[in-house]
Amino acid sequence: MMTPSPLIARLTDYYNIRGIGAINFSCPHRRECAAGAPQFTPATESFVGPEYERGTAPRLLFLSLDSGSGKDDASLRTMASVRAREMARDIEALHKNKHWYLTHELAFVLLRQFVPGLKMSRVNRYFAHVNSAKCCQNNPQRRQASSILFDNCREFIPGELRILEPDVIVTQGGQAGKIVGGFRRIDTPAAESTAVVRCGERNALWIKTYHPAAYGKFHPQRRTMWPLFEKALGEFMRQRRVERKR
Repeated sequence: MMTPSPLIARLTDYYNIRGIGAINFSCPHRRECAAGAPQFTPATESFVGPEYERGTAPRLLFLSLDSGSGKDDASLRTMASVRAREMARDIEALHKNKHWYLTHELAFVLLRQFVPGLKMSRVNRYFAHVNSAKCCQNNPQRRQASSILFDNCREFIPGELRILEPDVIVTQGGQAGKIVGGFRRIDTPAAESTAVVRCGERNALWIKTYHPAAYGKFHPQRRTMWPLFEKALGEFMRQRRVERKR
C-alpha cells in the first residue's frame, strides 16, 4: 500500500478527529440529520484529483451541495474509493446537461490556460470536489438534503478547505456560497460574481456560480460569465506570481 501524501494524511486525520470520516463516523449531529430521512447514509469523503494533490496547476476546488445518494458500504465512501471511481469514469459518456459533466466542463475552461493539451477526459485529475453536506438523506429523485445537514456541516468546511489550500474556489449553489461568503474578503476583481477571499493562510479566488440544477440561472451565466471567470483566474495567478517575486 502506498504511503498517503502529507495533504491526504492531514485530511484523513481531520475527518477522523471531527468524526466525519467514512469508516470512523461519529458525528454528534447524526441523530438530528437522520431524522425523517428516507435512508440516512453517513459521510462520503471528498474527491481530490492526483494532480490537485501534487499542485501541478492552480488548485481548483468545487464546493457543491450534497451527494444526492450515498453508498451503503463505508469502504466505498473513502477518499481512495471515491478517487478510484472517478478516475475510471468515462467523462464523455456523462449526460451533457447534468451537474457532473458541467462541473468538468467548467474545470476545463478554467484550467486549459495552465495545462497545455488538457483534455476533458483528464481534467478531473486537476480538481477537488467537496460537498457542503457530508452525509446523505437519499431523498427521492436525488432531491437536495434538508437545510439542517448544511447548517450542521458548515462548521467542518473551513478546516477542510484550509488543508486543501485551493487557489480558486468555485461554489455551486447557495448553500456552498454561504460558507465562502463568511470568509474575509480581500479584494473584488472586475469580473462579476468573483472575489478574493482569505482561506486559511492564503488568498483564493472565489467564483460564485449557480448549481447546474438551477437551469434558468445556470445556463445564462455559463454563456456570458465563464469566459470572464477564465480571464479572472489567469489574472489572479499572474498577480500571485508577481507578488512572490517581490
